[in-house]
Amino acid sequence: MDAPPTLFPERRWCYEDTPKEYFSSIGGWFSEMFSWLWKLLDHLFLLRPVLMPPLWTILLLGYYQGRENFNRVGPLGRTFLFSTFLVGAIYILNQLRDVESDRVNRKLFLLTEGLVSSHSAWAEAIILFLLACFGAFRISSLLGFVFLLAIILGIAYSLPPFSLKDRPWGGLLANMFGHGLLAFSFGWLTVSSILGLKLLRYSLPYGLAVGAIYLHTTLPDREGDRIMGKRTLGVLWGRRKVVLLSTLFVLLAAGGSYLNRDLPLLASSLIVLPFFVRANFGSGLGGVVRATKASILVLSGVASLLFPWYLLLLMGGYIGSRLYYRRRFGLAYPSLRGS
Repeated sequence: MDAPPTLFPERRWCYEDTPKEYFSSIGGWFSEMFSWLWKLLDHLFLLRPVLMPPLWTILLLGYYQGRENFNRVGPLGRTFLFSTFLVGAIYILNQLRDVESDRVNRKLFLLTEGLVSSHSAWAEAIILFLLACFGAFRISSLLGFVFLLAIILGIAYSLPPFSLKDRPWGGLLANMFGHGLLAFSFGWLTVSSILGLKLLRYSLPYGLAVGAIYLHTTLPDREGDRIMGKRTLGVLWGRRKVVLLSTLFVLLAAGGSYLNRDLPLLASSLIVLPFFVRANFGSGLGGVVRATKASILVLSGVASLLFPWYLLLLMGGYIGSRLYYRRRFGLAYPSLRGS
């Protein structure tokens, strides 16, 4: 009696049995998958995560001071996430406005090289603004209103008719208020529902510290800003006056933190002060860049002592950014070197 036929008869597989088109389609599928992965990473890095640590650090220190003053805790993780969305959207607006000057200064290639379209960037910024506001109001009405204030400031900073970033004192004051006082308030208001002189007194030294760093960042882009007609303090004053004012701001931040008994900021200010003083005696940008990076590293290090998980986030962000910029653009960025 004959054996019944099997549904899947046994046979040996060999390469010739598989059409070459099959491997071609698999290769195309992988190629498309990696293309989408790069697009996803491009949109992530459009938020400029390399610039997030100053915001994150001051937010964490604001939360720490609020927790110490009011002896309570709050939803730090959610505030941290929604603040990242908010500031990331503001950074996108800044890049959309600065496409031509960034092309002259040969930096921030995502928009200048067309890797991310302006329409996609606008859509991403709007979505992030909406998510940030919705999340902040879910935490507290007061925090939500402060987020709205930050959005208004961010729009006025980047877009006409105000374009505060292109104005000498407007850019400085907007950064001091936004990245200093408001960023500190994000953390403080996570554990408190009180706006008042106490919050202003604690946040003002952070605004001065941010002002010192911002002043230094106007110097490397002087030539490109001058070509594009921007009137930053770096363009108007030049190196000497800018570095002198930034050093004064660090001294004032140290004095304010001493009066507030804010040990994290006081220790950070005293550690970085020699870098700012030394920058006054050079002629190039090396000392300026070193002082800027030292400020961010030292203050972030102090915050990491208070929130150990933050160090892991910073390390992961640094390694991830290095890999992305190396593979995408062939750049060794970000760099911890002083120049």
